[in-house]
Amino acid sequence: MPSDYKSIRQDNIREYGEGTRHLDFLQRLYADRTHFILELLQNAEDAQASHVTFTLHPDRLVVEHDGRPFNERDVRGICGVDASTKTSELTSIGKFGIGFKSVYAYTLAPTVHSGSEHFRIRHYVRPEAADVPPDLPDGLTRFEFPFDRENVPVETAYTEIGAGLKRFDPVALLFLQHVRQVMVVGGSGAVTFTRLERGELSPDVELVVRQNDRVINHQYWEVFRRSLDGIGHPGRRVEMAFKRTSGAPDAPVERIPHAPLVVYFPTDKPSGLGFLLQAPLRTTPARDNIPERDPDNARVIVEAGHLLIEALEELRRKGRLGLDVLDVLPITAVDFPEGSLLRPLFDALLEAVRTRPLLPVAGPLGHAPATRMRLARSAGLRELLTPEQLGALEGTVEPLQWQPARLTRERNRDLWDYLHDVVDIDELDAEWLVDQLDRTFLESAQDAWLVQLYRFLAQSPALWRRPRPPWNRPGPARELPTIRLCDGRHVVPFGADGRPQAYLPGPVSSSFPTVRTEVAANAEARAFLEELGLSEPDAVDEVLEYVVPKYDNPSTAIDDEQHDDDLAKIFRAMQAATRRRRDTLVEVLRNTPFLQCRPAGSSALSFRSPTVAYWSHEDLEHYFLPSPHCWFLHERYRPYQQELSVLGVAQAVRVLSSPPNPLGHVVIRADWGDHSRGLHGFDPNLRFAGLKAAVTRPDRRRSTYIWNHLLLPYASRLRGIVESSGRQDYSNSKSVETMSEALEVLITHAWIPTAAGEFVEPAKLSLDDLPDDFESSQALADALGMVSSAIVQVSTELNLSVATLRFLAENPDAAAELDQMRQRQEQKEQDDAQPPPGAALTPEGYADALKDAFDKPAVHGEPEAAPVSSGGRVVAPAVRRQRTRDAISDDLSEEPAWRDRFRVIGRKVWDGKDPAVRQFLLEQYAGRCQICTASFPKRDGTPYFEVVHLVSHTAAAWVDRAGNTLCLCPTCTSKFLHGQVESGDLLEQIQQWKTIAEGGEGNGLRIQLCGSPVVVSYTEKHLLDLQEMTRTDEATVPGT
Repeated sequence: MPSDYKSIRQDNIREYGEGTRHLDFLQRLYADRTHFILELLQNAEDAQASHVTFTLHPDRLVVEHDGRPFNERDVRGICGVDASTKTSELTSIGKFGIGFKSVYAYTLAPTVHSGSEHFRIRHYVRPEAADVPPDLPDGLTRFEFPFDRENVPVETAYTEIGAGLKRFDPVALLFLQHVRQVMVVGGSGAVTFTRLERGELSPDVELVVRQNDRVINHQYWEVFRRSLDGIGHPGRRVEMAFKRTSGAPDAPVERIPHAPLVVYFPTDKPSGLGFLLQAPLRTTPARDNIPERDPDNARVIVEAGHLLIEALEELRRKGRLGLDVLDVLPITAVDFPEGSLLRPLFDALLEAVRTRPLLPVAGPLGHAPATRMRLARSAGLRELLTPEQLGALEGTVEPLQWQPARLTRERNRDLWDYLHDVVDIDELDAEWLVDQLDRTFLESAQDAWLVQLYRFLAQSPALWRRPRPPWNRPGPARELPTIRLCDGRHVVPFGADGRPQAYLPGPVSSSFPTVRTEVAANAEARAFLEELGLSEPDAVDEVLEYVVPKYDNPSTAIDDEQHDDDLAKIFRAMQAATRRRRDTLVEVLRNTPFLQCRPAGSSALSFRSPTVAYWSHEDLEHYFLPSPHCWFLHERYRPYQQELSVLGVAQAVRVLSSPPNPLGHVVIRADWGDHSRGLHGFDPNLRFAGLKAAVTRPDRRRSTYIWNHLLLPYASRLRGIVESSGRQDYSNSKSVETMSEALEVLITHAWIPTAAGEFVEPAKLSLDDLPDDFESSQALADALGMVSSAIVQVSTELNLSVATLRFLAENPDAAAELDQMRQRQEQKEQDDAQPPPGAALTPEGYADALKDAFDKPAVHGEPEAAPVSSGGRVVAPAVRRQRTRDAISDDLSEEPAWRDRFRVIGRKVWDGKDPAVRQFLLEQYAGRCQICTASFPKRDGTPYFEVVHLVSHTAAAWVDRAGNTLCLCPTCTSKFLHGQVESGDLLEQIQQWKTIAEGGEGNGLRIQLCGSPVVVSYTEKHLLDLQEMTRTDEATVPGT
């Protein structure tokens, strides 16, 4: 039976008055006028409906559901204004209150058909009976909202409501207990929103959206619930929903951006969470805000905090509590400030993760409380330390856990900051590790772990850097005993003096402490140790510190095996060392007695230094038989002949002499006011090892060896000139002919054999008296003072005996007078001699020689520039030609006899070149090259150039003039003298040349220089001189 609508209407008129304009605010209750769609869905939920249908027509909206039919209380509620807004209650979802009034934004008279109730509402609160629609199915409740407001056109209402229905979020079904399906029917077809659950209170919920039977949206949620019966709200509950990416059991949780707080349906209040929180909170009448300081709301949120922890425990139990879940939790303090509505969630989570195993960790444990967890700043550190090692380094009894591998500061910055800054979990890095490591921990570690440690440290070079500059502290790891030696001990890499305390294993064993082979065998570990500064034992250092001292101590017993090992180290060091280090090693080894040697003619071995040892050779050993201090190497050293020769082992008799200086002289003394030197490489201190003993006990074989092998190479250095002076520049010096020490020994001992088998001093024999196996050397015979063939010749020529000549040798004044007599005799012979054919050069001969100068074939060359000088122009060619001819004729007429052009002074010295020629070229060309014009100033400012004679000035005195020369730079000089020079028509060019005054056009000779065409530029004066030199008319040479 329907309600008494008239009675209800009269009651409401008394309640709200005759006028209803004061109720017009109800149509403006929400900023979004389509919000009434959710209000209608709320009504269906409280009516325990399972299916709701919204059908949009062009002129109206029809809403139907299968919930409980209306009764009189429902009629009065939907026609009232404040039935559900009492301050003593939570905002009710089950009463028709102020929320329903939002439909008046589009309609003036909504109609309701439910069970026996059929009424229309006018003026917000006044019901009246309505006709029963004939098509209303049994058990359905229908709302009809005609678009009849004058201020909202029908088209606008249709469009806005259609848009609101399209925006319908399936999440609106998530927290409903009864409504499982919503259908929206409109012009584009039907869209169905369905909520699926595996069981009545199953946490797994699916929301499916189909359009015309095609799935267009499928969402997977995990919902947790907690009853509020305990705080005086029976039948109510607080809920949390985590959205998952799929329906798979291990599907990760997906963060919901800008998730709103839900009061059955989403509100406008952001929660700051990454999941949905639904709670029956008090809201403002428009449900657009939630009072934060409401005591009842505060109690509900506390319960929500308990639910959050319960949900995490359940997820952990299911194995689904991972980083994806932590990332959506209330972990950002700025979003949950002190005193805010949702702060209890933040506090509850913080307390739980500190005390309960809710944080995912690496390893099989799965989860741990914050007190048993550490954050590794790098993946390498997490991989390096096991939980037990981490606990040991942190000083805890129980093992400590690392965060999961996927949790990094870069990838999960908010979660990382929460765990570190809020939860207060220590963040550990490489520097922490270096601070914690100690000798005890390192010695207990396995070799494989040390390899891992080196690999980890290699990624942080600052921890083991060298001190830069040296007075700065090195990297802290550089001072840790991280190096494990072969004997298991641990040492720091370097001592206080910077010297290595360990070395890398090398190809041979070492006496130095070396890194354990199992550790250094790993390529990465070895690479790190090399970067750290360790290296294989320095072969030189090992020899100097461990090998040499053994041999310097005569009491050290060294067997053959140890000696062979020492030799291998020595020669390996010589091969591997740098040049400087090798020089140092060689200097030490030269004086170290580490070679087994025997005396000449004996087999007794003892250790001797290389500088006294010789390679065994029959003749050499025979030479040294009389010498007690000469040693020959054991044959075992033959494979090392090259190395030992560098150390000073000799293959021939050692010659003791000083090397000459860069000037070729041997400095004897260089003291203040006292300087002396042996000229031209002469050293008065020249000595031969074993010579005195050898000449003291001569035999034919030994004497032959001395003459042929020892003295012949040094014949010119047995005697020489010693120059002395009180000044360093040897001005006012004195020169004295001096014998070397070796020569004094040689001339004072009888060691040269005679035909009779006797041995006499060298002075008693001539070169012809020597045995046939003595190589002939006049220089050596003269140096030894032997009777030479020259003395015999002079004796014959001067009718003087050899004794007389020896007297002259011992008396220089008499010898000088005799030498003058010889020179006068030679001069007389030269004066009487006839000049050789062709000694005087004629102009014809000069022309031929000139042509030869420009005909020197070669192969390579580069083209050169050929600038023409503008200076040296001839103004009066005829006058200058005549003057030049006269000068040449005068020179020819004054041509001296060929013997007057040189003097015998021990060597032939030609007349000097005429300096006027050079001055002429300087004036004509200012020092610039006649081919390329190049020049450069000397330090005194004058230009540098070279005077090149086309035909040698020694060919004839008259050709020593400017025409026979060229002014060239050093480069062109070299090309002209040593490169290819060709000119087939040179003489023709010279003869046809004319000065400008004579109608000529240029002053140059074309030639091929080093394969390139060039022009030799001339001034007119210069070329005219050359032209006249080549003419043969009117030119004569006296005496020809």
